[in-house]
Amino acid sequence: MIVLDASALLALINREPGWEVVARVAAGDDATISAVNYSEVLQKAARVGIAGEIDSALDELTSPSPPSGGSTPGWRRPSTGTGPT
Repeated sequence: MIVLDASALLALINREPGWEVVARVAAGDDATISAVNYSEVLQKAARVGIAGEIDSALDELTSPSPPSGGSTPGWRRPSTGTGPT
């Protein structure tokens, strides 16, 4: 499992130097982000008016945990309730 911090996810979102590395590593493995780091990403996105878009885009990458409690490859992140319902 890969645990991303806010700077890695922001680099990916903003196509900053190193974003390709984050995309490649996260796509090839199970990736997650803590609630604190995800909150930081949304706060920075809200400053430029794109928090909803970020939440929606990550919804497309998020795979829910299976009912058995096992893990499923894909992005996992805290639910914020800012995305579509």
